[in-house]
Amino acid sequence: VALPPIEYLMAIADMRNLPFDKTIRYANELLELADLADQKDRLIANLSHGEKRILCLLSLLLSKPEFLILTSPFAEVLPKDAQKMRDLIAYFAQTCTVFLCTPLVEDLCKMCEEIIILQDGTLKSIAPSTADDLLAEYAATSSDALPEPEATPKRKSSRWSMLTQKSDDYEVLDNNEKEDRK
Repeated sequence: VALPPIEYLMAIADMRNLPFDKTIRYANELLELADLADQKDRLIANLSHGEKRILCLLSLLLSKPEFLILTSPFAEVLPKDAQKMRDLIAYFAQTCTVFLCTPLVEDLCKMCEEIIILQDGTLKSIAPSTADDLLAEYAATSSDALPEPEATPKRKSSRWSMLTQKSDDYEVLDNNEKEDRK
């Protein structure tokens, strides 16, 4: 994206019809809170992946929502950026309800007051204790045991994917198939 973070946040605010004066101050506060104030004039394209994810979280917080639904917010980010996100989520959880969907049980136990597990189509509420207790209780009530993962042979060549349109659905091609198509 060829915008600096502050302009991106203000563009989001404009789309939501938020008042400019209050929002520019709040956007700067959010950038400061997320330790991105020194990056506010740098192009988003030059930010790290984690900083971009943090900026996306800030864009959600601009309108001061009553609740947030976050799905795997810590996926594919460096530990330092994941910690920043945890801190931001914990800070804003004081003023809004946060629904955090993540497979990281440790994060759930540290960050959430109540944990709800969807199992076999029904909701199951569990008061958090330790991650080990939660995993043990959930595993004990699971109707299906997960199969052991099969050992995968090491590949000599790197594998990368490309989507090609084939009628109405898509197929994934590996390197050899891509070369054949050229």
